[in-house]
Amino acid sequence: MKRKILLTRLAPLALLALLNGCNKAPEAPAQIAPKTWNLPVMTAPVGAPVEYTTVGSVVSDQRVEVASRLSGYIREIRVQEGERVQRGQVLARLDAADVEGGIRQARAAQGAAEAAFRDAQTDLERFGRLFERGSVSENEMRKVRLKFRARSNRAAARRARRGAALAPDRCPSAAPARGAGF
Repeated sequence: MKRKILLTRLAPLALLALLNGCNKAPEAPAQIAPKTWNLPVMTAPVGAPVEYTTVGSVVSDQRVEVASRLSGYIREIRVQEGERVQRGQVLARLDAADVEGGIRQARAAQGAAEAAFRDAQTDLERFGRLFERGSVSENEMRKVRLKFRARSNRAAARRARRGAALAPDRCPSAAPARGAGF
């Protein structure tokens, strides 16, 4: 019952509000005046180069590690950073003084090894004859054989000398590939 009373009183008010809004003409939206700025304009002649300045770094797609087979002081650098190089081109030369000292040491070591080998060989022959006569114990003969085997490593010393003799040829560091240096 309260609802009916409420509806009967509110319905005419709502209808009146609706009809009252229909009588007015629609308002035009307010127009805002456009703003203008006076900016300087530069015109470039046709064909002018376009130039951009920016901060950054350039990194190559390829990277080549350059190393020498020997270590030592660099005596001469024959290329500059960014310079183009060809495969096999000498980039730097190492100081061969250390290498030559190593060669002299290897030769001296070889001479000492050969002398020790001849001494051990003589001892083995003498002790062999004494052992056959029974003048030397089996233990002493075994020790002389071991000494001879240890001294027979002169072939290894010879190989070391040959490797050291080739070392001065390895002093130049050559480019492993074509491209830009360093």
